[in-house]
Amino acid sequence: IPDRTLKPTIMIYNFHEGGSALTILKKDNQFQLWEIQNDTLTQFLNTIENVSDTKIKIGDKYFIKLNLAEAKDDFRVLEELLFKGEYTNASAEKIVFNNNGELAGLNKFTRYLPVDDYYDEGSQVDQIGLGTSEKKFEWFGFKFKADTLELFQLKCVEFDSTSQRCGIVEYGELKYKIWKK
Repeated sequence: IPDRTLKPTIMIYNFHEGGSALTILKKDNQFQLWEIQNDTLTQFLNTIENVSDTKIKIGDKYFIKLNLAEAKDDFRVLEELLFKGEYTNASAEKIVFNNNGELAGLNKFTRYLPVDDYYDEGSQVDQIGLGTSEKKFEWFGFKFKADTLELFQLKCVEFDSTSQRCGIVEYGELKYKIWKK
């Protein structure tokens, strides 16, 4: 939801499919969700009901407010909901995942980027990039088990020579095991 009305927005379904361009319109004392095309309101979709300071209802679906870090062309939902926080490793060293993609205390890595689009080649396992810059990432598979985050090397099972990518991946060797505080 944008910070003011008549700004474009989009609804993402299951971290993969985006719908039509949308906008929020204030009419009398209520907010409405409208489909738009070429800056023209084309179809009323639903009324937005304010349930609390952190929750809204659109149609029969409830949405919670997240404090997402600003990012160009990225929503940082997984950073906020899954990764953000302080962790420790077996040596009791402090590791911090910030909701803006910054990482501290995990070897040479200073950035992280979880993959949120699961419907693509090589997406058989949940993946995260750990990087030394915003452009250079090493990719790992990850698993959360309660307060434990495990990071695995990726094992390429089938390489696609057309796309020059690994078409099928599996979890490989466990590289890092850390615990959320």
